[in-house]
Amino acid sequence: AIMGRVPGTDQYRNLERFDDLETYEDKLIIRFDAQLYFANANYFKDYVKKALIDKPSSKYLVLDARAVNNIDSSAIHTLKDLIGELKDAGRELHFVNVKGPLRDVLKKNHITDMLGEEHFHLKLQNAIDFIDRGIKQSDVPYAMQSDIG
Repeated sequence: AIMGRVPGTDQYRNLERFDDLETYEDKLIIRFDAQLYFANANYFKDYVKKALIDKPSSKYLVLDARAVNNIDSSAIHTLKDLIGELKDAGRELHFVNVKGPLRDVLKKNHITDMLGEEHFHLKLQNAIDFIDRGIKQSDVPYAMQSDIG
């Protein structure tokens, strides 16, 4: 789902389901509602690329991963390719709502290193604030803390 902000709040909803949501000229917010694995990794990448083509002014892709419970090696490779393509195009990827087990896999596979821990946020609004004003909420240590030990 492509997300927009409910006016006057820090809540974000699906643009297709709600009217009058605010969007950002330079940001594209996507919520992916499934695990990322070999069967849908290319669909995910194609969806993101099409959404960016449809909104070429987007310099920032904010990925709400609240529903992503698992990611396999095929999806890791696809994600790394996507990150490289975004960087080559001068765009940034920010992750939001990443659950502990997924954080562990991203860290183990050097996705965290590729992006930097400052690109991981607890809430959508934290990511927007960081992008807009460089304000980093105190969410990096919590957001990237491993659930293993």
